[in-house]
Amino acid sequence: MTGDKAQDFVDYLEKKSGLKLKYKTKNGVTTITGSEKNKDFKGEVNKEFAKTVKDVAGADGTAKFNVSAGQTNEKGELVFFDDNEAAFSSSSPFDSKSMRAGNVNMTSIQSVDSQDSGLAMALVGHFVVEGLEMRAPGANFDLGASGAHQTGLEVERKILSEALGTKQDKRFSPAYSATTGVPISFVYTTLQYDITIKSDGGAAVNRISPPTIARPKK
Repeated sequence: MTGDKAQDFVDYLEKKSGLKLKYKTKNGVTTITGSEKNKDFKGEVNKEFAKTVKDVAGADGTAKFNVSAGQTNEKGELVFFDDNEAAFSSSSPFDSKSMRAGNVNMTSIQSVDSQDSGLAMALVGHFVVEGLEMRAPGANFDLGASGAHQTGLEVERKILSEALGTKQDKRFSPAYSATTGVPISFVYTTLQYDITIKSDGGAAVNRISPPTIARPKK
């Protein structure tokens, strides 16, 4: 992990998971190698989020992220939470060694977390698992029912379900682009989030229950 907000991201993971991460920083690169229970931690944690952080921290593979505030990609385009899909596409054909790190916008995480911590944890859990899965040998990003993105969606669903206390299906999102000022919708089973992205990647989150957008029939 690189970037001027890498430590802030580590702090976020620890604060939300109740874990103490094992990591080292050398030449501007922070490497997480494992985790342990923080005996001094007080408060409730989302068990699914904690499990996700623990699993990724102790995984054999490596997820790579560049974490900054107001993050943009190499084209100058705004990043909302992460741009793992663009990072995956940076290597064609698939080659995990030449694949660039996914860009992560810490502004997005902090902004959404201040309004709905369950949603923020769900989206973070999604991209950290996705970032790991998309670098596995022979990985694909999203082929309908399989791929790194689908694995991330399943993790997102579990974390949000625990946060809400109600089982949710995987997120449905009508076609959108992360454009400032244009609302996007994340639709789950019992609620919907309408999210208006700001120029720095922060967002205004409007929580709607029950959803006003119908989910596709299975």
